[in-house]
Amino acid sequence: MNKRHWSRVSTRSRCPICGNSTWCSISGNLCHCMRIHNDYPSETGGWIHLIEKPIEFVKPVRQAKPKKDAQQIACTCYKHPKAGLTRKRLSEKLGVTLQALEELIVGYGIDYDGTEWASFPSRGERGEITGVVRRYDDGLKKTVYGTSNAGVFCKQWWWIGNGTVYIVEGPSDVAAMLDAGLCVLGRPSNIGGTQVLTQYLKRRQPKRIVVIGENDEKPERRGEVDSCPKSCNGCSYCFPGAYGAIATASRLSKVLSQKVETIMPPNGYKDVREWWNGSQLKGLE
Repeated sequence: MNKRHWSRVSTRSRCPICGNSTWCSISGNLCHCMRIHNDYPSETGGWIHLIEKPIEFVKPVRQAKPKKDAQQIACTCYKHPKAGLTRKRLSEKLGVTLQALEELIVGYGIDYDGTEWASFPSRGERGEITGVVRRYDDGLKKTVYGTSNAGVFCKQWWWIGNGTVYIVEGPSDVAAMLDAGLCVLGRPSNIGGTQVLTQYLKRRQPKRIVVIGENDEKPERRGEVDSCPKSCNGCSYCFPGAYGAIATASRLSKVLSQKVETIMPPNGYKDVREWWNGSQLKGLE
């Protein structure tokens, strides 16, 4: 994909595969769709589709996205006078320890309208902080504008711990795994962060890698779109948590040339954090 010029879709030039105006890209007669899967996955996430009739692409007029110093933002949030109270409240709400949140450099931030949020920094390929995610009280998560949303969530010395490396989804699941004393990396979304994960795992070469999914199945969605028929066994549309785990494991296995396992939380637990709060991750090594 790096050898081609890809243009982002917009409201004037929507994705010809999924019909959305965001996230996807077009290059000539190819479409990099982030929602509809096929047999040609991209290493950066999403799937490559052949467009029978190339569309006329109307490039939107946009201002360049200003880059911000994610490291500085993360440190400022962590040292904020309200950061300690934020971590305490979040610890009680999520059922994880203060130590885990401190290891993840969780801090405090506030929007221009006065809305408060907890900051969760993410790291790039060299371990540097490249992004900051805002977590609001209602659970909504947004990346701080001008920082990357492609990094992974982990503590600085993430490889110290259990010999197995677990890959979960989201920073709160990472915190739960840290409390369990396990070696963990957190991807930013169900299929995101593969490039950074690959670099981390290549350097450390763990003997066992396990990707954990989420029990977020939405059976009522089946049959709503052509790519997800009523008989679907679980795709990115009707079961993103399971699909993302399988897709991530498949890509990592191919790049690393080793077996990568996938598991799901037991029935009754949506994700790793609920699993930790309910049974202390019983069943994991």
